[in-house]
Amino acid sequence: MSFRRFAITAVIASVTILGCGNRIPVESPTGDGSTESASQASKTSTDEIESKLENDRSSRSDRGHHRGWDRRIAALTDSLGLSDDQVENLNELYEDYQTSVKALIDSAGTSGNRSGLREKLKDLKDEFENDFSAVLTDDQQARLEEIRANAAAHRKDRGWENYIAAMTDSLGLSDQQVADLNELYEDYQADVKAAMDDARESGDRSGLRTKLKELRQGFEDGFNDVLTDEQRARLVEIKANAAARRKESGWERYINTLTDSLGLSDEQVENLNKLYDDYQADIGAAIETAKDSGDRSGLREKLDNLKEVFQDDFNAVLTDEQKAKLDEMKSGGRKRSGKRHGRGRKGGNG
Repeated sequence: MSFRRFAITAVIASVTILGCGNRIPVESPTGDGSTESASQASKTSTDEIESKLENDRSSRSDRGHHRGWDRRIAALTDSLGLSDDQVENLNELYEDYQTSVKALIDSAGTSGNRSGLREKLKDLKDEFENDFSAVLTDDQQARLEEIRANAAAHRKDRGWENYIAAMTDSLGLSDQQVADLNELYEDYQADVKAAMDDARESGDRSGLRTKLKELRQGFEDGFNDVLTDEQRARLVEIKANAAARRKESGWERYINTLTDSLGLSDEQVENLNKLYDDYQADIGAAIETAKDSGDRSGLREKLDNLKEVFQDDFNAVLTDEQKAKLDEMKSGGRKRSGKRHGRGRKGGNG
């Protein structure tokens, strides 16, 4: 997978990434033929637009959540052999969980008090997972833990493997260099885990950010030591080009906005930038494959799947509180955009 592929899809990404754009199609309300004053018609039109916007937002959000949940239950039914009664019970648990989460977020947004939101969301999630496990048999619970462990390892390793594959292609890494870098990465991941475990066990996170930054710098220094002078120069060029592409696509501006709004850490920004670059590369590869084969029949579905995976990985980088704040920002942006469209239509019709 080559970094050269990133440039192919900058335009696509600027449209698809996590609602970076604020444009929403809003349909004009249709009249029913009744007579009313101009001011009444104007108010009715605005109210209908506001109601439709809110309903559409909730509907899209609900559909997104339910599509993900339906896929998860279908996969677990195959993997764990869930019975019909178990599926029904789990669906009810999920509906209650989503309702409780929405009520918490709405309450925090209305009151403006988000001080305990993260802890409350975590408590809800823990309760849901406990209730979820209680529906399963002991064998199913053990199998689920195995599935989760494998999925976590796959997510972590996939990004690194993609990165090393891209670096091998772009820098011409030797087999020995790849082996050395893999070992370096494993040591780095172990050190990061140890630092986070220590902070969690001690309850003292005051120096964690500094520690992680030092570990990251040590990893990058070790990475560069494995490379030749020519490869290091090429890597600097690749990073500069990737940064330029992120800037051109609007990604850099988007991340800067989120950093200010959500309080993203340097580590989170770095992880999100890497996810974005991998996402761009995967999209470019999918488009190139379809173009080379002449078969574009499954391209749209492939791109949709890549987007869903990217969004899942994106959310996994955020804390529960950051995710809740991001959902609130998106819904607010959609409502403001809808209002502008509504006023424009009213003015145009007047």
